[in-house]
Formats: sequence, structure tokens, C-alpha cells
Amino acid sequence: MDQKESSSLDANELVRRYKREGHFDKKRKELLDQFKLSPEYKQLLESLKSDVESRVKQDPLVLLDSSKRAQAVALAEGTATRSGASTLANYARTTTIESQTLNAAIKEQMEEFLKSNETKP
Repeated sequence: MDQKESSSLDANELVRRYKREGHFDKKRKELLDQFKLSPEYKQLLESLKSDVESRVKQDPLVLLDSSKRAQAVALAEGTATRSGASTLANYARTTTIESQTLNAAIKEQMEEFLKSNETKP
């Protein structure tokens, strides 16, 4: 096994331990909580609310008829995906991939995690 392969296995083990000890889920929850406080989240909810109100106004029976309700849910999901996709993609890109603050925090956390796990089997 060469040095590059050995380093790769070490990195894979580090990621596995990071996830197993709950650090990944904790960071994911923090990001979701931040999103729920963002203007983008409020914008997405308002868009969905407006769409639902519009559909109910067009056909009030959609609330009573299960087949119409299922169709309305499918249409709303499609609308939410289309209208929310760019908002969510932009938010995700700027707060994760392009975020220097997040990258620095994860780097620091991984260095600390690596130090604390150097002696673990």
C-alpha cells in the first residue's frame, strides 16, 4: 500500500468516526436551524402559503375530496420545487460551499477531532 492510499484510508476513517460520533448530524442540525431563521425560509413559507390559498380559492372542494386533495398536494409539491429550488440552492451555496466562516469552523473542528482521535484504535 503506497502513501497516497494510506492517507486516503486515514481520511475515510476520520470521516467515518466524525459521522459515527454525531458531529456531522450536529452541524447539519445547526445549518437547518440557521435556515429556519433566515429570510429565505420565510420567503419559501410565504410562497407555499400563497400557492395553497390560491388553489383553495380556485376550488374549495379540494379540501374535502381526497382525490382532488392528492392532486393538489402533487401540484403544490411541483410548484414548491420550482419556486423554492433557486432560493434554496442560492442559500445553500452561500451558507455552506462558499462560506469562509463555515469552512474555517469545520477545519478547526476537524483538526481538534483529529488530535483527540490520534490515539483511538
